[in-house]
Amino acid sequence: MELEFYDEEKHDYFLEIYRKHSRSPTGQEKQFFRPLIEELVEEISEETGISSDFKLYFAITDESSLSDRLTINRYVKGFSYANFMEGFDLDVIMIRAVRDRKNWKACLINMLAHEMAHQQYYNITKNSPYKIWENLLFEGHAMNTAEKATEKLGTDWKPHYRSDKQIEINSRVIADLLDKNRVYDSEDIFCNGERPCPKAEGYNISYQLVKNISENESINADKLLKIPEEELKELISTNLSNILK
Repeated sequence: MELEFYDEEKHDYFLEIYRKHSRSPTGQEKQFFRPLIEELVEEISEETGISSDFKLYFAITDESSLSDRLTINRYVKGFSYANFMEGFDLDVIMIRAVRDRKNWKACLINMLAHEMAHQQYYNITKNSPYKIWENLLFEGHAMNTAEKATEKLGTDWKPHYRSDKQIEINSRVIADLLDKNRVYDSEDIFCNGERPCPKAEGYNISYQLVKNISENESINADKLLKIPEEELKELISTNLSNILK
């Protein structure tokens, strides 16, 4: 892994989704976070088998730009990009974080594992997920991988959407969306906003779906990424009815 700290002037071309809540780390913050991130990435790579051959940009979250009532995983955020995507010539993870809020370190470990799992998805599938069914796999694989990694590293914090509780959404409603594109707005099942997933239940569905497939079909999360598309879509459709109403 190559680590580079975010510089507001140098990296003014970065996507706004990353820049708008980020600031450059101070010298002291760089000294604190560099060894920590390098150690965590190495440990996660050892526990999961995921390559650490990527570039990681790290920023401090600009807390003044966010509501104080938000959960910690809004203060610790990650984004992943592959070398085959437009504007990127290498695999990149972008992380922004804090160190002054409860559970910040546990959340950082989880976020690093989650984004590294996204890198694994890109490396295996050579594909950007556009359809909802692809994103259910994309997010579900990342959450299940992060869960196993954080358990092995002794972290007991987890995001609220990594839950086994019953999801009160009809499976047919989600099944009808599988071939639609992920749209990143209030109608998206991974965003807070409108029905059918007003509280971004798409993440919880993804987690339970991949977990259900892995357990019931005896297919681990990594092998799942190598299954042919039509077989994958059938697995997803079948297992949706197992986890939803």
